Amino acid sequence: MKRIFTIILMFAALTFAVVSSSHVSIAQSDSALTDFVPSAIIPGENCSQGFNCGRIADIDFVGETDIVNIYTMNRDGSERRLVISFDPPGNNSFGRTIEFSPDNRKLLFTSNSYSSFDQNIWTVNVDGTGLTDLTQSFSYNKLPVFSPDGTKIAFLSSRDTGNQFNKIYIMNSDGSDVRRLTDVSLAYDEFSPSFSPDGSKIVFMLYQLSNAFRDIYTIGTDGAGLTNLTNTEATLYSNVSPAYTPDGNSIIFVSGRDYGVGTGGRNEIYRMNADGSGQIRLTNLFSRKGDEDESLIVSPDGNRVLFDNSDSIQSDKDVYLVGTDGSGLTNLSNEPDKDNFAVQFSPDGSKVGFTTYNSLSTADIVNIDGSNRVTISDPVESRRFGSFGKPDTDNDGIIDGADNCPFTANSFRVAFSSIVDIWAMNADGTNLTRLTTNPATDDEPSFSADGKKILFTSNRSNSRDNIFVMNADGSNQTQITNVAGGTTSDGNNNAVFNPSGTKIAFIGTRRISGNTHRNLFLMNPDGTNQTQLTFFTTDFNFAANPNFNQDGTRIVFDSQRGNISISNQDIYTINPDSTNETRLTTATAQDTDPSYNRDGSKIVFLSRRDGNSEVYTMNADGTNQTRLTNTTDQELDPTFTPDGAKIAFRRFSDQKLYLMNADGTDVRRISTAAMNFNEIQPTFAPQPDADGDGIGDACDGSFDVNTPTGANVGVQTTDATISFSNVSGQGTTSFAPITPDPASIPTGYALCPTCPAYNITTTANYTPPIKVCLAVPAAISQTDYLNLQLLHGENGVFVNRTTEHTTNPGGQRLVCGEVSSLSPFILAQQLAPTAAQVLVSGRVKTANGRGIPNTVLTLTGSDGSPRIARTNPFGYYRFNQVDAGENYVLSISSKSYTFTPSTLVLSIAEDLTNIDFVSESP
Repeated sequence: MKRIFTIILMFAALTFAVVSSSHVSIAQSDSALTDFVPSAIIPGENCSQGFNCGRIADIDFVGETDIVNIYTMNRDGSERRLVISFDPPGNNSFGRTIEFSPDNRKLLFTSNSYSSFDQNIWTVNVDGTGLTDLTQSFSYNKLPVFSPDGTKIAFLSSRDTGNQFNKIYIMNSDGSDVRRLTDVSLAYDEFSPSFSPDGSKIVFMLYQLSNAFRDIYTIGTDGAGLTNLTNTEATLYSNVSPAYTPDGNSIIFVSGRDYGVGTGGRNEIYRMNADGSGQIRLTNLFSRKGDEDESLIVSPDGNRVLFDNSDSIQSDKDVYLVGTDGSGLTNLSNEPDKDNFAVQFSPDGSKVGFTTYNSLSTADIVNIDGSNRVTISDPVESRRFGSFGKPDTDNDGIIDGADNCPFTANSFRVAFSSIVDIWAMNADGTNLTRLTTNPATDDEPSFSADGKKILFTSNRSNSRDNIFVMNADGSNQTQITNVAGGTTSDGNNNAVFNPSGTKIAFIGTRRISGNTHRNLFLMNPDGTNQTQLTFFTTDFNFAANPNFNQDGTRIVFDSQRGNISISNQDIYTINPDSTNETRLTTATAQDTDPSYNRDGSKIVFLSRRDGNSEVYTMNADGTNQTRLTNTTDQELDPTFTPDGAKIAFRRFSDQKLYLMNADGTDVRRISTAAMNFNEIQPTFAPQPDADGDGIGDACDGSFDVNTPTGANVGVQTTDATISFSNVSGQGTTSFAPITPDPASIPTGYALCPTCPAYNITTTANYTPPIKVCLAVPAAISQTDYLNLQLLHGENGVFVNRTTEHTTNPGGQRLVCGEVSSLSPFILAQQLAPTAAQVLVSGRVKTANGRGIPNTVLTLTGSDGSPRIARTNPFGYYRFNQVDAGENYVLSISSKSYTFTPSTLVLSIAEDLTNIDFVSESP
């Protein structure tokens, strides 16, 4: 089925609260702030004045356990979302820094991996998935930095020196290909690695332990070209903390060369050319700045330097800016008795983020002139500024760099059951599709995390419930469990995938010795390796409604543990290996139907504690149980949307699905049409990306067409068609509109600006050749139509693959070509014919192969002038000296025979000697 998505971008004008104070202090818990209304963000707008024009990240620790919590939030502290929470071994004194990858899809940080005596480098996706220990070493690995293109990470490690000295290493961003760049045999430490803007070099500080000299060096990322740039060999704290300017022409650094040994390590800020020449002093602070583990930060425009500075008399540190020409020295924090540590410029260079250490640390953001300081604090936990990220323009909780639809809040697909079948529709109620049509009962649908599969329960086998799986479009329905014996009450249901799709949790029911055993099980996606997690043996004790958290490490479920007449049905969590079962609710009434939100920090559930069934949420540890609905109706089947921003549920009175914000506000019905069936048991999938281009199909305007198996399989949109000679594995073929660069059009052609152009891809398994046709707009003249060519993108170059011009039964004109693979296709005018002349010939014959003499053939050029040829007694004809590089119409006429087709459109570039016509009669 073809799905056509329409995008309507609407930008609402939102009012931003004007704050007169120059220093706004924000006390914040994990709940979103309501003191600020985010300003509207227009694509391409300079965000320097808006709080909500970029996300930031921070990293915190909880109590003595040193659990690592990573968050992202808006710049005003609102919309604070937990990315991930984990508890590494040891006391974890290392995870203090965090950095966005250049594409803003990952966060880079350091933490323990095995004990208190290691430090390793980790990444995690901004949506909380993909937590990865990149270094996996029992040594110290620290100060990681991304290369400008995000493909490499430079860092320090003591792995090859018995934890005695730090050396410079480089690795791919996935942790592979770890290489040491510097000599391990020499007794010196290295600090502060930083890439050059082109990624070809690393600048760092080298500390020679034999004489305590510290100098600035550069080295190529291939390990060649080690060069000492400062070479002062004069003072105890010589030259440290180097950083390139964005143009790569200069290096900013710290040096104590003008004070000498015995002066308390006083230092100033300096600048030099990238080759070490032209060293000049920028400040006159007489400070103690210059720790080995710290780096200077240069503004995106290269005009300012951010650093923290400790006064020579007082014990506090302040955050300073100075121009790279030495002008404009500014104290941005100016707080006695507090330590302020510089962290980062905002991407547009208009703001600075830093951390203030006091009894509880805070994250601070201030304009580069020192105005409009915002302090993000918490009464219980420390807040440390981590890193600026890109905006979350559509405010859907996904940073633009990782958002597949950055200007439109992601829409979602919702599947549900109705009476006996599974249906799906968009979250706005559109594109309703029936997925199952079996006469048995199909219910309890559950999407996989990627939205490509749906688990469901059906009693189509032996009238017993079993678990099935199908593609998200309803195809390939496959049974994966098989309860064949026992009673009709035996069965398997309530199935859900874990986030990685590698395991399924489900409820297995068996009638044994007069008692019903309903227990929680785990199995592989194909139904094998079924493992029991709970062990109830009576009718009054059972498990139900399992759901995985965001990383698959916990399963939440509800369980009856007492006499049903005096209900004690509560919410529990358990590890997938059946350990660490924890009870979360203790109300005397039923608490049921739990499920996690996107980041695993919240659980939505039903409770009858207030007299009827209402929707509640609580933290993942069972705290902060909060009622969201308050009606006389019965609310049922609650579940979070994939972004965690909304909750869907069913009302008993009309059996329809409703959607509300995660705080219970803005309740509305999902479906708007009057549907004569129930909508129960909702499950959500992310915005589909059927063409695999990383962009949600509701955002990129692509048309996605189901492609079945078979021979001569045709798929089409309104202005493009494809014919596969053979499809061995079904899939989806996607037509994504493109705007070709005119400079990419080969010489001799001119792009048709009003013609369709597509990047065509497919997930189907096919055998070449493939016939691709693009439709020509009606406004294009017949002469220009005949001169259009189908160009196919091959290895970055467009190649003419035209084989014919044809008209379909509906009168639509098409330009077609034959190819062996899919990629971009465009139409272009051939500017002029070539001077070469070629032969066009063939044979006219009956269906049984006998030549037909005296048949008239007409070859008409693009200028309208015809040429006539007749077949000889054996049915052969020929046109000599035909100008190549043009399009021609070849037609045939006969009083005694009919031919289908009787007209061909030829794009002639070389001799064509087998243009045959076969009559419909022998």
